[in-house]
Amino acid sequence: MFISTHWPKVEFRRYGAPQHFDKFLHFSAYLVLAVLVFGAVHLSRRAPSVLRVALGIMLVIAFYGVFDEVTQPYFHRIADWTDWVADVIGTIAGLAIACFFFRRLGANSTSQGSGTSAGISTGNAAQIEAQG
Repeated sequence: MFISTHWPKVEFRRYGAPQHFDKFLHFSAYLVLAVLVFGAVHLSRRAPSVLRVALGIMLVIAFYGVFDEVTQPYFHRIADWTDWVADVIGTIAGLAIACFFFRRLGANSTSQGSGTSAGISTGNAAQIEAQG
């Protein structure tokens, strides 16, 4: 992603793209980045809470977006704060999608085929039936 944002500027309007097409590209790239990073962290199972992970990822990616914009002039590109806004909005959208998806995935994996139901393992369920 760093290479694509520091490559010499491409004029999308020359190819018939709408005026602010680059904002859509920023939004989309950061949405995908947020989903991938959230997925990697979530699947590592070291995450303390979904909200804490999402906020941490949000901060890291937002700072990366600032770094990305600030370093572009060194590559004959123009730093644009509205590109950073599109980055942040894309990150928020990506985290919302990832949280929803992984929460649903987690709910399905605990209720289907994993030997657990509503957080009770098969062994605990047998003990509860024996006591009751």
